[in-house]
Amino acid sequence: MCGLGELACHRGHGALGALNLLARAGLPVLGGTVVTCRAHREFLAGSGLGRYLSLKASSGEAPGGGAARGFASAPLGDALQAAVCDALASLGARSVAVLSEYGGRANLRTIPAVLDALRRIWLSPEGLKLQLEALSAGAKPPTWPVLLQRELRTELTGWAAVTPRSRRPDLYGVRTAGTRSGRTPGLDELLLGARDVFGEPLRLRWGLAEGELRILDVLPAGKETHDPRDL
Repeated sequence: MCGLGELACHRGHGALGALNLLARAGLPVLGGTVVTCRAHREFLAGSGLGRYLSLKASSGEAPGGGAARGFASAPLGDALQAAVCDALASLGARSVAVLSEYGGRANLRTIPAVLDALRRIWLSPEGLKLQLEALSAGAKPPTWPVLLQRELRTELTGWAAVTPRSRRPDLYGVRTAGTRSGRTPGLDELLLGARDVFGEPLRLRWGLAEGELRILDVLPAGKETHDPRDL
């Protein structure tokens, strides 16, 4: 486990990698605790999924949908479960979300629900396909981190589109729980600062909660907004 901003991951790790880079740059993001790639490797070994994928790779078979179903109740390991419980206690939230490059879940209110969401992310069909391809090529299977985030009750939230030439971010999908307007003080500076970290077109989800603006999510410019409940 580690904090957001401490992870050795890159832009290729999806929204989690992007948030990690923004945190490293000192921008306010909605922080959380990261379940690292090491934990994923331990899950592959302890659950038997790694051996299953190796056998499929050596036989030339695709894992199919049975892999996700067959390991849907696979043990995560006592150490990982204890670490997740400690992380959730430190977040001190009524509900949490989990986020990774292969989707996520939101509005999770119990420890079993969080553990199940973590397992589902590691059993993502897209991820399993990449692992099988790597093993078939004689390489190590890729692993990916997962972010556990405290969910906030936002006073104001929305999305913004920014490009390297933007002087003012394009806001859309703005929702408010009060009387504040979408162009709250400091928002443009925050969004353009995030754009400058990457130097590329982005879609950013932002929120105002507890009197502070934060970046909540990052997507490539060509990708539609996603709902973590979709996994």
